Amino acid sequence: MPSFFKGFLQNPKRVGAIMESSRFLVDKIMKHVELRENDCVVELGAGLGVVTERLVKILPEGAKLLTFELNPEFVAELKERFKDPNVAVIQDKAQNLGKHLQEHGYEKADIVVSIVPLKHVQAPEILSTVKDCLKEGGKYIQVSLVGKEMLADKFTYLHEEWTFLNIPPEKVHVCVNRPPSETG
Repeated sequence: MPSFFKGFLQNPKRVGAIMESSRFLVDKIMKHVELRENDCVVELGAGLGVVTERLVKILPEGAKLLTFELNPEFVAELKERFKDPNVAVIQDKAQNLGKHLQEHGYEKADIVVSIVPLKHVQAPEILSTVKDCLKEGGKYIQVSLVGKEMLADKFTYLHEEWTFLNIPPEKVHVCVNRPPSETG
């Protein structure tokens, strides 16, 4: 089984933490996830699948989960664990989300859950992609210690919650996609 810590040591910019997300962090994320039949949910930065597992458990009939991960070892593990036809494990960067939505028959996502750290140089590009690929009124849940200002610039910012029972402690930011005319 691939090691999260080993992945962090090999590429700390790509693997943003030394350990997988704790159940406490996953609980805080999941309390904001509400899915309906035929929804498309996107997960960015799946890691070894701790959030993926919880999303799959609540995935309604006809809904689809597109889960993105760059680390090839993690992708192989995810594909082995999640063989559900309504789950697509995608080894690609977040910036290509639009292409993958179209390939799976969706114009836009209903909800995006991202554990990709916003401290990276590509954060503005990733946020623009999410903005463009998320339905108006769609929910965007971002796990990141930083980024409130970047998020509030593109989305209606609802709130943030700290999770101290995680290594490292993290914030869960909850936003809603607003019409382009309301983008700051």
